[in-house]
Amino acid sequence: MTLKFAENLDPDVMGMTVLCPFPGTELYSEKFKDVDWSKADEYGNDFWNTKHFSSEQLKAMQAEFTEKFKDRLCWRQKESKT
Repeated sequence: MTLKFAENLDPDVMGMTVLCPFPGTELYSEKFKDVDWSKADEYGNDFWNTKHFSSEQLKAMQAEFTEKFKDRLCWRQKESKT
């Protein structure tokens, strides 16, 4: 549904991130206490999942968005691909 919504919006600039529960945020919990936060960000963390999607599925959806809107990616997402 999100992809269809984004296609209908036809944005000039696009970026798709995966939630990253940094320390101090509402979604952070002790289960993330051993994460190396210097290597984590919303473009490539390997530990986040939901009750509906695995980390791999979330990354696949992010890749689908990235491919679909590759000519309109925000600068940060372009940078993370290199």
